[in-house]
Amino acid sequence: MAQSAPNIERNTILGPFFRISPLQPEVTTVYFASPRTMDKGRIQTSQNALQMTLAAHQNDLKDIINAFIRASPQTRNKTLDWFAYIMNVNHKRRAMQVDPREVASDGFMMNVTVILDILCEPFMDSTFSKVGRIDIDYFRKNPRVDIKDETKLNADQARSDAFYAQKLEGETNFITEVFFLTLAAHHYGSEATNSKLKNLERDIKYYEKNIALMEAERPKLLSRPHELRRLDEALKRHQTVLDRALALKYSIEGVLLEQKMQSRSLQFMRYVTVWLLRVASQTDYTPDKQLVLPLPKDQPEAFRCLPEYALQDIVDNFKFVFRYIPQIILSAVGDEMIALCITFLESSEYIKNPYLKSSLVTLLSHGTWPTYHLKKGVLGDLLISTKFANDYLLHAIMKFYIECEQTGVSSQFYDKFNIRYEIFQVIKCVWVNDLYRHQLVESSKYVFSEFRVNFIFFC
Repeated sequence: MAQSAPNIERNTILGPFFRISPLQPEVTTVYFASPRTMDKGRIQTSQNALQMTLAAHQNDLKDIINAFIRASPQTRNKTLDWFAYIMNVNHKRRAMQVDPREVASDGFMMNVTVILDILCEPFMDSTFSKVGRIDIDYFRKNPRVDIKDETKLNADQARSDAFYAQKLEGETNFITEVFFLTLAAHHYGSEATNSKLKNLERDIKYYEKNIALMEAERPKLLSRPHELRRLDEALKRHQTVLDRALALKYSIEGVLLEQKMQSRSLQFMRYVTVWLLRVASQTDYTPDKQLVLPLPKDQPEAFRCLPEYALQDIVDNFKFVFRYIPQIILSAVGDEMIALCITFLESSEYIKNPYLKSSLVTLLSHGTWPTYHLKKGVLGDLLISTKFANDYLLHAIMKFYIECEQTGVSSQFYDKFNIRYEIFQVIKCVWVNDLYRHQLVESSKYVFSEFRVNFIFFC
């Protein structure tokens, strides 16, 4: 094994193969030369070429990994060890300030994520028949993935350490191993790259603003050659950095917007969604079955101590697709997405992070955006007509409408307005169903009656 995250790409057997990617800096400038002068058509053409080349390379990587996985139990375990090593030494990729010299590259991590998604395909059937084979006690046996330093869904560090200190006997199956490796790969791979894209957009605006200021200042220095030369040197440096940032931005967009890759990713996130709901509800839930809310007051310790990214990655992945490539969501979203959002808004005490809870409202709101022929979005008709939503949606979002008043941070006064606006958008979408109107009227009567009783008692 390599002794650091960057050296995985160079000093391990598979590393150099997985390092090949259009996200490498020397390659981005080939696909996007002079990016400031490229129009949208040329950018799209270059991104299409990038996607085709990358898909062909990833197909070769799939064949290589399949050969290792199928050769023998020993090579299969060594391959899984290699993937796990990648995850465990790249935790810093999700830090607020990332030093690229201390972590693996985006291209390498994206290739790893895609290949692990492909390894999950054989057990990700549409009926979720194999979701029960994912072992919830994975992290209490002999886990390859290290989550000790990760924020947990609803447990502090001491509680988590105490829970995982209670080791269990037995080995985990291949499905469980690949499932948790892929979940970690999305967190440190594709979602970290998505975060980098947001930072790039901010940096690009900064450099464009500075270049505009320097160009406006230039005519004033024509009579001062020495200062003009220094300004021109600074302007050239800014333009070079801007060109590299734009080229990388267009390359990342080309990789992340590849529809087949995102469809495969969404299918995996659907599986994670169903699995999370099974763990939280302590049932054998599948989308053809209905949960009973609220969830039990005694939360399963196994759920409390799961890494927060188990839920965060689902939300971020679907939010990205809703915003940029909604055409693939039409066939990828199901009842389990609505069940996830409503369940953890109704039983909000199961999630510690208030912003993670509010992102569930955002997901519902995005699902009501008009998309192609669907005037109420991909979730709107389901929210209006499905029994589970009819039973629990209004109470869940109104409950959180009150809870979002206190987020525990200094910006809570402003945060609540965005959250409540998104709740309003969801209610506006489903208001055509008279059932929701009736529920709101009945709820208001109950709340007023309860308030009156408490007031009389207090007096």
